[in-house]
Amino acid sequence: MLTPDLLEFHAFCLTNTGTRLAQYAAALAQVIRPGDTVLDLGAGFGILGVLSCRAGARRVYAVEASDACAMGREVVRAARMADRVTFFHGSSFDFRLDQRVDVVVADVHATFGLQEGGLSALADARERLLKPGGAMIPSQLQLFVAPSETAESYNRRVAVWQQTVGGLDLSAVRTAAANRHYPARLTESQLLGPLLPLGPPLVLGQPDVRRIGGTTTSSATRAGTMHGLCGCYTSTLAPSITLRNAPGDSATTNFAHAFLPFEVPFEVEAGDRVEIQVDVFDGLESRWKVTVTSGSGQRRRAEQSTLFAGPLSSDDLKRDREDYCPRLTDRGRLELELLRRFDGATPAAALREWLEADAGATLVSPRARALLLKDSIARFG
Repeated sequence: MLTPDLLEFHAFCLTNTGTRLAQYAAALAQVIRPGDTVLDLGAGFGILGVLSCRAGARRVYAVEASDACAMGREVVRAARMADRVTFFHGSSFDFRLDQRVDVVVADVHATFGLQEGGLSALADARERLLKPGGAMIPSQLQLFVAPSETAESYNRRVAVWQQTVGGLDLSAVRTAAANRHYPARLTESQLLGPLLPLGPPLVLGQPDVRRIGGTTTSSATRAGTMHGLCGCYTSTLAPSITLRNAPGDSATTNFAHAFLPFEVPFEVEAGDRVEIQVDVFDGLESRWKVTVTSGSGQRRRAEQSTLFAGPLSSDDLKRDREDYCPRLTDRGRLELELLRRFDGATPAAALREWLEADAGATLVSPRARALLLKDSIARFG
């Protein structure tokens, strides 16, 4: 289903991201040779597939996991390219090809690099689906950070939880809120130091590389309150063609920046030494650490991690261990029994009747039983 959020996201990507699509068109024109085959990861409504055809691609395989896939087929049909762009609705990790492609293109950028699983998806595509010597767009990614004074974002995201509402103390939520990063539109005037790279650019598609980040050291350029870090990126699509979302230099994307807050802000003076370490693990988990050393040698530290963005129970930790032996829950046994009835001969009405008769002890709500059936058919039927 095309939800309002999905439509709004694609409307932004297609109409309000600066020169991003022009940059992609230029990169595709530079890289694609007449007759090439192209794999478009996270194809959305298929715009990069259309641009690939215009650049000379003979065939484009457009892979999209969301329900935007169905609308993408309509968009491509309206462009009279349905005979050259083939959509696959599902995860790229499940996509197979008899012959490898010449080019992999993806626009899976986020405010601070790539979306969740982006590094893994590109590495998998290079390993299984791209010809040796084939091209990847983007080819490199580099993260940048700077200390920032961002009171409005901090108050709205973190400090808001340091209060009592209706007699309830909400401060327990503050720690969780401070261990997430948020989209924010920051200005150059909010930076307390220069934007510096976190190590050299990362070549995308490398096997077994799931981390991007590094360390950097700078000095505060003015006095102020450091509420957190501003994060952004530069993505290389092709030689001399890049996307960048830095404050004051975001014409190619118009993407927001990342705000990485501290649980407790602190004051800095001009000339204070600022050591920064940030690690992003495949867009899924992040940690950021800052050490500020004043002229007198006084040190202050802040360290945050998305691992602390929610309560972790001992059961959750046990499930991550290599020696954990999973055992089916009542819900698991019910789902397994349901899938065993997916035999190609039993209609959905009969499956629904079976659930109504046998699942009451596990799923007491008729709505929950209906959703289980619908989801199971969508995923496995």
